[in-house]
Amino acid sequence: MNKRLRMRMSGVLFGGLLVILGVTAASAATWIGTGTGDWNVPSNWDPASVPTTGDTVVIANDNASVLLTNAVGYFDSLLLSNKVTLVFSNWVTSLSAGNITIATNAAMQCSGPYTNNAMSNRVYLVCTNLAIHPGGRIDVNELGYAGGGPNTVEGQYAAGNGPGHWTRSSVYGGMSKAALLPVGSATNAEFAGSGATAGYHVSSRGGHGGGAVRIEAIDRVDISGSITANGGAPVGTQTHASSGTGGGIYIACRVISGTNGRVEAKGGTGATGVGVGQVGTGGRIAVHYSPAAQSDEPLPQIAFNCSRGVTSPGNDRIAEAGTVYFTDDRFVVDAINNKRLAGQIVLGGGDSLSTDNLTVDNVWVGFQRNDFRLTVSNNLLVKGPEGRFEIGGATYAWRGGYPWGSWSAKRFSGSSCPILSVGGNLVLTNGASLCVYSGMNAATSTSYGALIAVGDTLAVHTGSYVNIDACPTNSSRPFFQLGSLLVATNARISA
Repeated sequence: MNKRLRMRMSGVLFGGLLVILGVTAASAATWIGTGTGDWNVPSNWDPASVPTTGDTVVIANDNASVLLTNAVGYFDSLLLSNKVTLVFSNWVTSLSAGNITIATNAAMQCSGPYTNNAMSNRVYLVCTNLAIHPGGRIDVNELGYAGGGPNTVEGQYAAGNGPGHWTRSSVYGGMSKAALLPVGSATNAEFAGSGATAGYHVSSRGGHGGGAVRIEAIDRVDISGSITANGGAPVGTQTHASSGTGGGIYIACRVISGTNGRVEAKGGTGATGVGVGQVGTGGRIAVHYSPAAQSDEPLPQIAFNCSRGVTSPGNDRIAEAGTVYFTDDRFVVDAINNKRLAGQIVLGGGDSLSTDNLTVDNVWVGFQRNDFRLTVSNNLLVKGPEGRFEIGGATYAWRGGYPWGSWSAKRFSGSSCPILSVGGNLVLTNGASLCVYSGMNAATSTSYGALIAVGDTLAVHTGSYVNIDACPTNSSRPFFQLGSLLVATNARISA
């Protein structure tokens, strides 16, 4: 017998008379399973039937693990709590409910990692509202495409899996120094991360890619916990073994909110020592919302991170950060200044941004649009060895040649001219960098391919640098318009 029965009525009011159109019963379906974790086994539920449309579903058994293998819903609500883990298997498996709550210590995951020849998996939610409480999480770290290996023959490389795998590395939201161009779409973030190559020693395995998450909410997504789809590091004897890329996280809602939340699709950390392989590129995060509705909300306190993996000091086999897409620019300045945004930023329809001051603190921040214009009325500070600021560079061109050990593709700004205007000082310090991507020769409306205008001083301190990149066959020089220039010892400007 049902422990709880709740009546729901719908109707229309005509002249003070409520005309009842329908009455539906919402049953409480509570997980009681202690053996098999199969969602579709009736005896795992109280009452002893699989939840159906309109039910209120509660999974709260301490440390329970529940496997979902097919699309279910539309439920009235779903609650996960008490260290419960709900595991999604199959790419088309979805869970639909009015309100979905992932309480403290509860989690959603997907099965994985998986190879090119196996069934792919993701976490796919369709709802009115999603709430992830502090300590609650959607965690698909290293649950995307599998890394290559483990090797069984000394001296041979085993390639990873996924659309961005390659003989010696993998890519997703950004380019890798010894691999391919980025794959997928910044606005859709539809793929899981690709697995990386194993090293050439027996037992070596490449890092797995981060998994995929898709959330379609009619109203609110509140993230005070975390959604993570990070790539993994290689294992075993790691010579030339590479790391997996970040995965893909897609969120569509009316408004997004949260306090101390995290959304991450970071590349896998690299091995250390001599002869290490590539770190993982960042994945892709896409956040779509209603600008009109979002304008009535406080700024969400959520960190969005598509950083590349980190590597040992002095290892130049780097990869790029992935992409973070927002419908507009309302979060961007606050998130950057408070170290809550890392990645190559793509804005829906926005080609410019203005702010008083901007600080990029030891993270990779770029505006990946060829004609983007950033105006900082006072000062722009970029600091730290991972501190990197980029403008332009949405166009990629294959340069040719043997890719291992040198960049085999170039980024530039197509036929456009990106502009960075700083009214005060532009300061690079503690190993930070500024990367400028110039447009093609004679293709822009100006006589130059990019403009960097600094009212006071461009200061490049020790260990920091400015890098200029352009089309490999038809480049136009950038124009630096400076009040003054300071290039310290062991700093550089290179093109």
